[in-house]
Amino acid sequence: MKSTLLVCVAMLFSSIAISQNAPNQQFLTDRPDLIIKADELKNFPGGQLIEMLLGRLPGLDHMNVQIQENEIVFLVDGFIWQSIDAIPIHNIEEIAYYRGGLSAKLGVQNGRAAAGVIVITTKTSKFRQPISAEINVLLGNNSFEEELMGGKRSTLQRYHMVLSQGLEQFSWRASAVYNKASRNLTGYDFTDQLQLNGDVRFAPVQWLELGLNANYAPTDGVAPVKRIGGSYDLKVFENKVSLDNWNGLFNIKLKPLKGLLNEVSILKNNNSSDVYTKKVTNNGNEQFTSEDLGSIKFNSLSLMNNLSYRLGIAADKIKFKAVGIFQYNDLKIDQEILGVNYIGPNSQLEMTMENAMWSRMKFYVFGGDLTVNLYNLLSIQAGVRGDKYKGSSEKPLYAPFYYADLNLKQAFLQDVAAVNEFRFYSSYGQYRCDVEVQGLPDNFGYDFMPGVPNNNALNLSSEKMKMQNYGIKTVYFGDRLHLSGDWYQNDSYIYWYINVPGAGGMGAGTTFLLPVKNTGWRLWASANAITNSKFKWNTGFNLFKNNTVIKQNLGAISSFDVKFENKPALQAGMQQGFSYANLSLNLNGSAYFDHPLLTVTNSGNGLQYHMEESTFVNLNYLSLGYRFKKEMIGAVLKNVNISLVARNIGQYKKRLTDATMSRTIGLAINANL
Repeated sequence: MKSTLLVCVAMLFSSIAISQNAPNQQFLTDRPDLIIKADELKNFPGGQLIEMLLGRLPGLDHMNVQIQENEIVFLVDGFIWQSIDAIPIHNIEEIAYYRGGLSAKLGVQNGRAAAGVIVITTKTSKFRQPISAEINVLLGNNSFEEELMGGKRSTLQRYHMVLSQGLEQFSWRASAVYNKASRNLTGYDFTDQLQLNGDVRFAPVQWLELGLNANYAPTDGVAPVKRIGGSYDLKVFENKVSLDNWNGLFNIKLKPLKGLLNEVSILKNNNSSDVYTKKVTNNGNEQFTSEDLGSIKFNSLSLMNNLSYRLGIAADKIKFKAVGIFQYNDLKIDQEILGVNYIGPNSQLEMTMENAMWSRMKFYVFGGDLTVNLYNLLSIQAGVRGDKYKGSSEKPLYAPFYYADLNLKQAFLQDVAAVNEFRFYSSYGQYRCDVEVQGLPDNFGYDFMPGVPNNNALNLSSEKMKMQNYGIKTVYFGDRLHLSGDWYQNDSYIYWYINVPGAGGMGAGTTFLLPVKNTGWRLWASANAITNSKFKWNTGFNLFKNNTVIKQNLGAISSFDVKFENKPALQAGMQQGFSYANLSLNLNGSAYFDHPLLTVTNSGNGLQYHMEESTFVNLNYLSLGYRFKKEMIGAVLKNVNISLVARNIGQYKKRLTDATMSRTIGLAINANL
């Protein structure tokens, strides 16, 4: 009853308030580390956004892409999404990347996001534009390493079409995408995916706008795969995958007064996945057959209200912006694992396994911040966020954050024409420890319901994680050269399963919660090297290193001390863009150097362990394109581009055998009608 009343009050408040900018701009500073327009990615011959961003985002780990994806918060049109699989790349307007303390503004939903926050702004229908159509086609061939995937090949296909129209008060946009074998980041893909998107806008009066956006993305696939390794012959007879993602976003924008803005948004988000596998292992005369079914269902309902007010004084040289946020979240997760195993020459011994998990989390968010800009010299944004769990007797945990930048160009370099911008910035944030959300064993000392205290000794419901970064951003020669760098630190926690030795050599497995410190530094740059001729050249480069340190004395076990320090390789990314007349060439690459790698060999003296340094250099993406002249395509077509595209075609490996990314060569066609 209380939650229903709060939601109704928020809706009523919104109906008499006013509109604001896109909701994602209220959560994070307007100064992202990097912005990528979706047109830069639309011809990438793959379907996973995280792969498209390799080499482009400073700090995105190239060695552990799947792990890194789990450490990124995806903020789509103001809301956190558990899966971004329902978004076609052609429906993305831009991607903004943030790292540092300010991402703590997302509170408990921030997780342990060591890799930062990716803010995605989707395309919406525009008012006052004629009806138009856009068609994008990509056809390619995927190939895989012989020893890893048995020489498998597949045909990558992507067909995308969008129709849109904008009247004076009403606009609409609809798109459909079909993908086949497009997600080959870490293995052989055999899925067919359909992505449907619709967006409508209605503005009956100047100060009111209503919007509705819906996405639906079912994915299915069945494939036989055979792998052989060592003395074991493993055959996967069946591998069925079924994914179902859909969501709907409704928002109201009201803008009756100058400077006072408000927006209310409601998101319903559902994701489900079912994976069935049947496999047989032969080892001599013994045969092992297993059938496994894993099912995960996630659904959420979120309501968010943002209120902001802008004010300028002293001829608008001193600016203020105040923001208030209220958000209600209802998250539900169901997970089930079923397994049947048959052992023996004739599969006469049967074993079954069933495991089910369920969790639900309801919480409210109260927060706000104040931004002050003084003569474009000093800008400070500071605020606080509180997360309150329903059913918890604890008071809301309020976590502070701030972002500040000092314009050194305005202060000391106004007469230096070559320097256009020189800013020092810093940010810091705290947020609630999210361990209760995960659900831990009873003997671990936590309740399954997040935020609810128990009688055990351990309880981190009031603990805070911390994030911070400090850096410099500079621009030279009339926006032609950008140089930036920073240092960051994220103090967080991880779960670690440890087998603790006991009496008589026996031991017991115990899960510990250990503090982890992620630190790193980044350098990134971009330049429009040649702009004043038919031949144009732009380039980008980034260099970074991420370190992870875990060190904790476990107290009760006085002789046991955990110490782990991971010092990975120096990593780099590169982009190059060339154009001459109607021809274009774009390249993107990534690399890491001298990464510590543990290898194990079996000799007559038993297992031998070696620590070696591996290096991997990869050409992630290549596109050679031609844009047809207007007189060549007629009056119906606005523009037509055709490109030869490829990924992972140029690789250098040193002491590395497990880079499973597929090689793809294809043809992309883009047309506007």
